[in-house]
Amino acid sequence: MNLKKQLSKISIFIYTFPPYLWLVRYKRGVVRAKAKISKKDKFSSIKMSNLAIINLARKYRFALIITTIAAVFVTHIKLITDIDLKTYEFYNNTSFSEQEKFFAPIYPKSNLNTVILVTENDYLKSLKFLKVAYLFSINKKNSSVKSISLNPNFLIDYGGENTTLYDLLNKDDVTIEKIISSLSSLIGLRIDRYIVISESEIIANAYNWGLTLKVAYSEGIENYDYNKILNTDEVLNLIVNTKSSFTNDNLSKIYLDLFNSNFEKFKNILFLYRLIWEGKNIADLLETNFSRDEVFNLILTLNNSDLIINSTYLGKNEGKESESLLDVLEPNYKEIDNKVSQTFFSLDSVKEQARIEIFNATLQTGLAARAKRLLKNKGLTIVKEGNYFEQLEETIIFFPGTNTADFPNTLVDIGEELFQNYKLEQETYSNNYSGDIIVVLGKQSIGI
Repeated sequence: MNLKKQLSKISIFIYTFPPYLWLVRYKRGVVRAKAKISKKDKFSSIKMSNLAIINLARKYRFALIITTIAAVFVTHIKLITDIDLKTYEFYNNTSFSEQEKFFAPIYPKSNLNTVILVTENDYLKSLKFLKVAYLFSINKKNSSVKSISLNPNFLIDYGGENTTLYDLLNKDDVTIEKIISSLSSLIGLRIDRYIVISESEIIANAYNWGLTLKVAYSEGIENYDYNKILNTDEVLNLIVNTKSSFTNDNLSKIYLDLFNSNFEKFKNILFLYRLIWEGKNIADLLETNFSRDEVFNLILTLNNSDLIINSTYLGKNEGKESESLLDVLEPNYKEIDNKVSQTFFSLDSVKEQARIEIFNATLQTGLAARAKRLLKNKGLTIVKEGNYFEQLEETIIFFPGTNTADFPNTLVDIGEELFQNYKLEQETYSNNYSGDIIVVLGKQSIGI
């Protein structure tokens, strides 16, 4: 049973049963009050009513308080669950700044990509490191969940300088936007929202959150068998005693299993109430760009999903040991894209079999290649890429000889992956073409 149905039943109980209960108690109170008030008193009826109400309120004051709080709580939750998520037209007709385009509003999207970054602090040296990166994507149309974790020792190009994701937090000019951009470029997936939490907070709150782990990718670590359920003590022992390096992907596998396993808790209504109740305390432990309403919508989406999780991880098999840098993996982008696309492909779009051409109509180099990689990792077929013959401000998607109704899911995926608005044109493409869809990236596409 999904959360809305459960809330509806609870709200019906809270709003209908207590008035009936109070009516019964009130009648009993009146009967008892009659024995205490003189029949000769001309105001006896008023006094009986007042006395009955006072006695009732005193005797059942705790139940009255609980009922009031519960009614207010359910009203609040029902208002939250009734938030209208169908805001595509609003976002489609709104101009965003470059930063806003970078983190485009996610809830009109059918797929929500969120990365959880687990950090580690070295207080003696005043340094902070990125220990684990875990990304999950929720498809609101088919209720599927896809996830990936990666070893943070992959080498990246950061402003012309070679560094690792692990060390990126210690750069002088680092911002969370630059970290997300670097991570997105490494794995070839867009990232909508982020959550940053330190490993020490996860360890400190493990018992309070009731963290468990179902062994899957961490099979063989510490002799744990496949599908074994680890309790909180075993989880903590596994995290604390496992080190991560380019030759040891165990920690990324452990966190992949840990986060995947605890998604199941969102199906538990009591866990959701506790989560909402302690929301402020939990929020203080995190750094995120989620809004309050987005958090509630994410929780409801998880609660309503079937939690069919398809996962993968990126480690030493998708890179090679650097010859010049210690404990560093040089990424093999071909292998990375193979793994990512096998997990994050869009089945609905793949079935449409659209052939896509991509052209760069800006002065920024590499824009078409970047867009091509994002779309290919969604399973889309790119038949041609290159530069356009003129520069354009806005992105235009041409459908020469076809109809937008022929490729509805492909069009949605293109719009989601390119982070911005676009203009649709049909039967107006004058150049030679071989694809069903021609994507011409304008200056508004710089965010990708």
